[in-house]
Amino acid sequence: MVVHNISDETLDWLDSEGFEIFLASGNRNPQDDGYLYKENFGVQVTITRHFFNWYFLKDRTDIRYVISSDIDVIFQTNPSEWLEQNLGDKKLNYGCEALLYKDEPWGNDNLIRCFGPYVHNAMKDSPIYNAGSMAGECKTFADFSLNVFKAIEHIQNDVPDQAGVNFLLGLEPYKSITKFNDHDTNWAAQLGTTANPHKINHFRPHLLSPEPTFDGTHIYNSKGEKYCLVHQYNKVPEWQNKLEMIYG
Repeated sequence: MVVHNISDETLDWLDSEGFEIFLASGNRNPQDDGYLYKENFGVQVTITRHFFNWYFLKDRTDIRYVISSDIDVIFQTNPSEWLEQNLGDKKLNYGCEALLYKDEPWGNDNLIRCFGPYVHNAMKDSPIYNAGSMAGECKTFADFSLNVFKAIEHIQNDVPDQAGVNFLLGLEPYKSITKFNDHDTNWAAQLGTTANPHKINHFRPHLLSPEPTFDGTHIYNSKGEKYCLVHQYNKVPEWQNKLEMIYG
């Protein structure tokens, strides 16, 4: 178990229950036996998760695909089957948020704060690829994750990992070995940008793909295909209520 900012009491309980513990942040003595402790780790899961993706996967030979998602994701179909059928000769798989950086205020501000004006200027006309619904072949994904971690570990910003992911995806060799899915591909629905009722009127003129639809049970693209992953369903309250009834 990778833990962030938890009490010593909880840490000791996990230890007593036989968990292998990786202390990613907190005040525990770095010399305590049984814990991996790195002083340069921040408190953000969105940064350190990339290190642990690499740490746990770097020596594995028994895993084909890694599917790494945020917690606000619904799996409508089997992502391993989707990758079998669609990844082809690519090694990484990312889904677009249906907006260019310059047209999404949070992402645009995040990018310039993380990497400064020169990188921002080079990337502002590029589509945003989401860091909460990532996938790829195990070895490449593990190494890519370490590169993301090293690119953002010292950035004192709110959530720098999406900027870090997009920064590296725009560079070789990742640019050539990644399957870049537009939002009308049925890999992942990014509802925070394509269906959020508080933002969609502002975003609609800038959308790069049609808006997803909901039939009361599943989320579909414009071709009537079920999205494999549905991300940020909690940004659309009406859909959230129905989906939570279905999935419990």
